[in-house]
Amino acid sequence: NSVIQILEQSEDLQVELVYFSFDFISDIDVVSELATIVQEVEKRTCILLDDERFSELLVLHNLIVKEYEKPAMYRTEIVKSLLHTIIYQILRYYSEEQEQHKEQSYSRHEAIYKKFMSLLFQHYRSERNVQFYADQVYLSPKYFSKMIKEISGKTAGEWIDEMVLMGAKAMLKSSDLSVAQISDELNFASASFFGTYFKKLAGMTPMEYRKI
Repeated sequence: NSVIQILEQSEDLQVELVYFSFDFISDIDVVSELATIVQEVEKRTCILLDDERFSELLVLHNLIVKEYEKPAMYRTEIVKSLLHTIIYQILRYYSEEQEQHKEQSYSRHEAIYKKFMSLLFQHYRSERNVQFYADQVYLSPKYFSKMIKEISGKTAGEWIDEMVLMGAKAMLKSSDLSVAQISDELNFASASFFGTYFKKLAGMTPMEYRKI
């Protein structure tokens, strides 16, 4: 849901972009790592790379572009594998940058937000109550949710709903699990309750989403 616009550029500017949806990478085993990279990118949206590291990313980017240009077998699987590699490469670069800036400590609010996102990626399948996450950082649910919104623009409850919806969409799209089984996986009391919850957030039923 982002719009990218170049407002000004120098003569020698060259831009290479990679866009991917959560659904597309839902079955790539990097969920916990994504929590980390999102936090790091939010803090520093731009890092400078030396020529060697920059070339490494361009090679991977070019391979993805070439795969999309040919309707060959296993194209999606190959692209997902390359995205997997890119994510870990970027994580490595951010980790290296972080080592160089260890003296920059997080504020208390930032530290709590970082902790919340980590906990959310671990527990979203079983815990949808703000109270659970607030307890982990020893805050009242009201104050905790207010703090999360100040840092991220969303309340804790909105983050929880978004993560549960993403997880549900991923299973509907990339697995053969029934709606009832997905409901169980996400710890809903019943498939009916899960369907109501999903429709409220997604604007359609789980089966309607699966069909499209």
